Amino acid sequence: MSTFRTTVAAFMVSLFLTGFARAEGESPARPMKTLKDLKSDVALSVHALDMHNLNLDDASVNLEFIVNKEGDLAIVSVEGENCLVNTYVAQMLKGKKINVADHLANKVHKIEVRYVRI
Repeated sequence: MSTFRTTVAAFMVSLFLTGFARAEGESPARPMKTLKDLKSDVALSVHALDMHNLNLDDASVNLEFIVNKEGDLAIVSVEGENCLVNTYVAQMLKGKKINVADHLANKVHKIEVRYVRI
């Protein structure tokens, strides 16, 4: 009975590690087909910013980026009032890969990211 439990435990650990490895930096199997999905994915990639530590109540960043056919995200510009917030957004997107449909690749896309202290 203990051999069965050991086998099941080893199997569960391998499934967990496989899922974890896949989540780290691998783009989804199917390409994003809509601009809305692309913008949502990028916006979700810039996690919550600790506004309290920066002593900010509100900060906005206008972001321009390009995703090539290989899925590499390149930042064209990050413009906002606070240089720390601009740097934070740029760092969060550094090395990001997004699998996109051909009609979304190699075009400049723009989004605004807004942080608010709660």
